[in-house]
Amino acid sequence: EEALRDYKKAIIFKPDYCDAYLQMGTLCLRFSNTTGAKKLFDRALTIRPNSAELYNKIGIAYHQIGLYVESIELFYRSLKLEKNCKFDSYFNLGNSFSAIGEATEAIHYLNLAIKNNPTSAKAYNNLGFAFNAIAEVKKSKESYIRALNVEPTYSYACWNLHGNSKTLGEAKKIIKNCLEIDNSYLKAQLTLCILEAYEGDFSSYNNLLCSSYSEHPYTRSFRWVMSLPKLPKLYFNRWHFFDSLIKLTKTNRPFYEFGVWRGASFKYLIKRYKKGYGFDTFEGLPEKWNNEPKGKYSSFGKVPNITNGIFVKGDFTITLPKFFSKKRSTASLINFDADLYSSTLCALRFAKNIIDDKTILIFDELIINESWEQDEFRALNEFCAENSFSYEVIAVSFYTKQVALKIRK
Repeated sequence: EEALRDYKKAIIFKPDYCDAYLQMGTLCLRFSNTTGAKKLFDRALTIRPNSAELYNKIGIAYHQIGLYVESIELFYRSLKLEKNCKFDSYFNLGNSFSAIGEATEAIHYLNLAIKNNPTSAKAYNNLGFAFNAIAEVKKSKESYIRALNVEPTYSYACWNLHGNSKTLGEAKKIIKNCLEIDNSYLKAQLTLCILEAYEGDFSSYNNLLCSSYSEHPYTRSFRWVMSLPKLPKLYFNRWHFFDSLIKLTKTNRPFYEFGVWRGASFKYLIKRYKKGYGFDTFEGLPEKWNNEPKGKYSSFGKVPNITNGIFVKGDFTITLPKFFSKKRSTASLINFDADLYSSTLCALRFAKNIIDDKTILIFDELIINESWEQDEFRALNEFCAENSFSYEVIAVSFYTKQVALKIRK
């Protein structure tokens, strides 16, 4: 607020001070005043109408508050104005397309960014993320390695690389490399404690429980997993996680997915099953959740076109009663990816009759998040308490936040 007052004073002295309007617009976005921000950005653009840099900066401001479609439009306009190096526009377009789940577009623009600047470690890192989003694990791994080849001290790329590991030993080695690059990388420090505990060395884990990070969301997640009657199998990559669980299911049954978004996981699962059912509003989160803005994970009403996939569009409270009013086939696997407590509990309640002791339930965001105990975890435990059920956790991934379990009726 103080900065905003000072910028207003600055433009009294210099009415064409473009950067002041840019900064004021960015501050307005922080206050959720998008209308005010747009007016200020428009004023800045009237002063510097042919500045590719300015369009990029405004696009980044929109991207940071979750207005990805608006940011993409601005990056396109920037691209038309750039005469020489187009790296920034390509890079920013890749990031915004990645944020709306358009991984193929993201890969296209990030590759163009790398073509313009082959020494950008960040571009290789973000390319790795985009490849992983569509289950191209090998290409994802290669991209992270290229990022580290370009910039050996890029700890974030090293952290992401461990998320492609197939074994605990491989993950542990990469985590140690990450800490050699940056010994203060907190996620790596905490994760190393649980990996060592999984190997039977509890010294670091016990120290963690007594440290200032004892109530960190990672530590709380570790504590819950370690308190289970049987230690679940540990995975690091989303697609490796799916592969292992598919093998345990009855693949002649259909699978169900609550929360489809762009259909990346649905496309992956349908390859192994004859039929799949997907449920989503396809309009994104109905409310702010953790650090994600309202509307995140929207496909803007577009329903995926996937062979053998049947999609039910709409609010769960409206669509699920109608869908489950008819007898439905018992599920092989159910993927819960609705994130919110209320949506997950609603899905669980209506899915009760398609769950038996062979059905595997996967929760996509059960642990690690700041308030994970109040989201899918809470919904699961309330559902079980209502029905006098218990559950057996069979697999977990701390990097992807996934948990797989079976309900015991």
